[in-house]
Amino acid sequence: MVNKYKVSVVVPIFNGEEYLRQCIDSIVGQTIFDQLEVILINDGSTDDTPLICDNYAREHSNIYVVHQQNQGLVASRKKGANIAKSKYITYVDADDWIDETYVESLLFAMESQECELVISDVRYEFETHGENYTFAVEPGYYSSEQLSDFTSKYVYSGKFFSFGSPVCVWGKLFDLEKYRPFQERVPEILKIGEDVAVTIPYIASLKKGVVQLKNVYYHYRQSDNSMVHNAANFNRKHETDELYRCLNDSLTDRYLMKRLCYYKASMMIGLMRNDCNLQDDFRGKCLAIKTIVENEENKRIIKDLSFNTMSLKYKIFFKLFKMNLWFPLAFIIIMGK
Repeated sequence: MVNKYKVSVVVPIFNGEEYLRQCIDSIVGQTIFDQLEVILINDGSTDDTPLICDNYAREHSNIYVVHQQNQGLVASRKKGANIAKSKYITYVDADDWIDETYVESLLFAMESQECELVISDVRYEFETHGENYTFAVEPGYYSSEQLSDFTSKYVYSGKFFSFGSPVCVWGKLFDLEKYRPFQERVPEILKIGEDVAVTIPYIASLKKGVVQLKNVYYHYRQSDNSMVHNAANFNRKHETDELYRCLNDSLTDRYLMKRLCYYKASMMIGLMRNDCNLQDDFRGKCLAIKTIVENEENKRIIKDLSFNTMSLKYKIFFKLFKMNLWFPLAFIIIMGK
């Protein structure tokens, strides 16, 4: 039996009552809403999220709700992908919203260009204003012959550190059958890098073209309630190792892996800050930095970096790293420079 819905829209939610109605209303208001399968994953919320989800499901026969114990964002995304029945899948975070023609525009591009991925434009929404995201990857259609150049710039824009286009799972339309195994292999422990772990391998595997849209917006809310990665995390080292393992297992192209080293280097800076924050005294902070600098995998990452496109600040930082001068590095991290 052919599924009557063309696109599955998955919304993972944890305690999202503040903005959830705006999010779901933007989905219900889609120009092709009757062609959408909407899957709301309530990930163990303790606020009014379950009630809000159930109310929308009662009003619309194509909205489905899954209530589960709290398992985290990655598990919720997997759940959505595993139960989705449409040909294509897209994700919307519970505190964000999408333009009225968003899904229709992504679907039209996907079908008319016969591609495997469409990327939307993104608008960062602050409390008082919005700002359009500036892509290093130019909008347009990239044929299969252009995929290598597209992927290279997508993974690293040439400026430390930025991707060529947002690597988040949201803001994209995927081929569900192709996407599902990439999401399935993402470690559920990840709370940072969980998007990179699926989007980069997916894009690296593409055989058909890609479309980067312009003026079709995913509205990405910037607020204190958005997922925050800056707090000290005792599991950060393990999560980072799992992220690298996932990427290393998924990617085989040596050139692409070298481009990805710039992302890994930026993650390394985050790991240093995190591990310093876990220590109470100066000596403990220095030893934490020393451990990271002397790690063999980290040394291999730094070896593959070119400093040419870096600012002076990062050139100095990574040259100190390369020379194993962990004490001045620790001082830089501790002082927050």
